[in-house]
Amino acid sequence: MKWEVAEVISLSVGPAIQNNIILRISAINGLTYNLTGDGFLISITESAVPVPPAVWLFVSGFIGLVLIRTTEFLLLKRGEEEMTNKKRNKWVLVFVLIGMILPINLFAAAYSFTTIDYPGQAYPNLWWAGIGGINNSGNIVGNYYDESVIRHAYAYDGNAFTPIDYPGSTRTGAGAINDMGTMAGVYTDSAEVKHMYLYDGATWDTIDHPESPEVLSAVDINNSGIIVGQYGWPGIVTHAFLYDGVNFNIIDNPGSPWNSANGINEAGNVVGFDTIGGLARGYFLDGSIYTTIIYPGASGGTYLSGINNYNSIAGKYQDTNGWNSFLYDGENFIDIVYPGASQTMVNDINDLGQIVGSYMDKDGISHGFIANPVPLPGAIWLLGSGIIGLIRVRKTYNY
Repeated sequence: MKWEVAEVISLSVGPAIQNNIILRISAINGLTYNLTGDGFLISITESAVPVPPAVWLFVSGFIGLVLIRTTEFLLLKRGEEEMTNKKRNKWVLVFVLIGMILPINLFAAAYSFTTIDYPGQAYPNLWWAGIGGINNSGNIVGNYYDESVIRHAYAYDGNAFTPIDYPGSTRTGAGAINDMGTMAGVYTDSAEVKHMYLYDGATWDTIDHPESPEVLSAVDINNSGIIVGQYGWPGIVTHAFLYDGVNFNIIDNPGSPWNSANGINEAGNVVGFDTIGGLARGYFLDGSIYTTIIYPGASGGTYLSGINNYNSIAGKYQDTNGWNSFLYDGENFIDIVYPGASQTMVNDINDLGQIVGSYMDKDGISHGFIANPVPLPGAIWLLGSGIIGLIRVRKTYNY
């Protein structure tokens, strides 16, 4: 997994949903502080940002070398012999390995989970009553069903829920939200025709597909306003599309009759799924190059759901136990399981590594959730590596 690191204090300012202001301060302690609201005075939230492996390798080796040199100085003062280069290099390597293996594994596995359910939603046993997308400010969009099993959308900023219904529609769904707070989704009119929409919290824009397909979904939107999703006709064909503001461009994987594009980042990389022989396969699309991604042992298919600007991919797969989820960093699959859930479905990931989706509890009730990465602070790893090395060196020289 690739992560952002701030080696020096940096500031960035950007808009959030409904014109709130966000000030992000990335500090050397590896934590990101978000100050939200007018004048940066309303609230402060804190989220952890893991440090890249390369930094751990360098820092662990450097700290180890400093400790070894310090120990040598103390030993020489006592009349001991100077440590050989071979032995010195061996212990530097030990520090590097400690810094490389332990924190990477913990960063990949440690998440804190929080349930997010729209207040008073009915029919919570429906899978799609959950969270669809999250932006880099932590704002999310999701969906719920009322007593008449009518689908509605909502936005959630961490404090309050805002219902989202296209005026005059019979059903509204939300699939994504970008860093400008623009939401993308689909609504159904009184004639049962589906339309795509954009909503910035104040203004609605309708986007009509020229073929009026029976299936239409807007699944993700990036900061350039490019939308990806799916359209088609059940039992015939479904196409993955990329809408560039003018045209619906088909981006099907050649040879597949069923396709869906589910995530897009700022570089224009797309993730989704296609089907070959009736089995879904995840794919990563970079320009015109398709890379197939299949979770090992996924007997019921692999579906890629979201991608961030570091090309970390959130996805899900089916097996005999139902839906399961994972994070894929280009080399490794990392299981994402909501504690105590019978099934977990992830839908999106942002640049802070926050993951959103839905889970089914043991009573068959569906809930939305957000998962936040929780790394150990860098200072603990540096101190731990240093203490282990110092103890070993002192033991070697009986000091």
